[in-house]
Amino acid sequence: MKLNIRTDALFEKPEYDDGGNEIGSQELVYALPSTRFNISTEDELTQALEDSFKQILLQIQNLEASASNLRFKQILSITIHYDKYMTQQEQGDI
Repeated sequence: MKLNIRTDALFEKPEYDDGGNEIGSQELVYALPSTRFNISTEDELTQALEDSFKQILLQIQNLEASASNLRFKQILSITIHYDKYMTQQEQGDI
């Protein structure tokens, strides 16, 4: 099975006046880079999901730590796409 996990997250970007005082903010939706996995067993599926969520958290931390001054607000969606493919043996059993 091939697994592709996509995540949209809401961030807030503060706006400042010339004196460096925060005067407001703008909300931005970011499509975080998707994660892709090839899965053969149930254990690999579990590991892929765990790794994917770790990567999502790391991407959020990296965006917050960047010079853009983004502040994470919430995850809007997590979409999991999968494509189950059959082995030649499974295809022969049909």
